Amino acid sequence: MGWFSRKKEKKTSQENIKTEALNIEELKESVEKLKADLQNSEGSSRVNILNKLGDIYYKISDYDEAAKYYEESLSLQKTIGKAYTNLLNIYNAKRKEAAINKDDEQIQYYLVKIDDMMKISKDVVRGNV
Repeated sequence: MGWFSRKKEKKTSQENIKTEALNIEELKESVEKLKADLQNSEGSSRVNILNKLGDIYYKISDYDEAAKYYEESLSLQKTIGKAYTNLLNIYNAKRKEAAINKDDEQIQYYLVKIDDMMKISKDVVRGNV
C-alpha cells in the first residue's frame, strides 16, 4: 500500500514550461543536424535518420512532418516498429479529426492510408518484403 511512501515533489508549472522550452530547442537543434546527415546517407543509415526525424516531430506534435519522414522510411524498408505504430496512430487521429469535421474526402483518404499500413503488416508477417 502507499500509506508510508513519500509524495514526490511536483514541479511548478513555470519550471515545467521552462524545461519544455529547453527540450523543444534541443530537439530543433537535433532536427537540423539530422537533416544535414540525411543528405549524405543511404540504406539502413538513411532509414534510421528518417525514423529519428519522425520521432522528434512526433514528440513535438508536428504530426504532418512526422508522417512525411515515417512514410519515406517505410517506403525504403517495410518493417513493423515504432515508425509503423506512430504512423498508424497519426492516420487514425487524422481520420477521427476528419470525421468530426464531416470531411468525407479526408476520411476516405486516411482509410486508404490505414489500409496500406495493414498491407505492410501482412507483407512483413508473411515475409513478402
